[in-house]
Amino acid sequence: MDRFRNLWAALILVVCVTASPALAFEISYTFALLQGKELELCRHMLRTYKDGFARPWVEHAPINDEHKTEAFWETQFARYPSSPEFDAIRWKAHTYKVANTSRSRSALFAEFDIDNDGSKDLVVRVGFFTGSPGSWDYLWIFDPGGVQFNEFHTHADFLKRIAPSRRAVIGYPLHQRPFIYKGRTYLHGYVYTPREFPGSNPAEPFGAPEYFLINEYVGGPARDGDEQQRHRSMKLLCKYELIQDR
Repeated sequence: MDRFRNLWAALILVVCVTASPALAFEISYTFALLQGKELELCRHMLRTYKDGFARPWVEHAPINDEHKTEAFWETQFARYPSSPEFDAIRWKAHTYKVANTSRSRSALFAEFDIDNDGSKDLVVRVGFFTGSPGSWDYLWIFDPGGVQFNEFHTHADFLKRIAPSRRAVIGYPLHQRPFIYKGRTYLHGYVYTPREFPGSNPAEPFGAPEYFLINEYVGGPARDGDEQQRHRSMKLLCKYELIQDR
């Protein structure tokens, strides 16, 4: 966990400023439920994963020509695959510029109750796991109305004007997506064994063991895995092993 904590400052800049377009791999998986077999949530999501997530890293075509941008491609794995549980959160997109360049980036935002305390939160996704080395998902949590998007033109604007007002930021696992099931919010996460250059071998880009996790965020600091453990800000409910088909 120390490695993730020590890389925090660097990753928060690298992910949002220099991440390359998503890598797509024709990998298919079977799933084994390892933890949470007694929970209906875990059994239900096992069916969801089998039905729609067997090939989670395939490339998805843009909706139309307007979306054929780098900003769209970097959010692919934040949007796809999908299911009714993930579609229950209606993300909106905000496009901003990388300072001193013509390159554009995307932020996604939505209001929902991420910590299940009965009140809505504004969740802003700035930084995305793309399958490329060093890419990472970040979920920034604000009070509703806490972000003035008309002041968010560059990544520097976000860091200087907006990020300091956050209530929390969730940055572990490296790939995570909120979803809603029976009125409660959960976090789907993906973890794997990093290689020296993750993603560099198209035949086997992600090292075993690979897992899907379902956590419930219960509030408080959650920036990285070590912090989550110390503050008990995440409750692990379900764990699935991903087995690459040969």
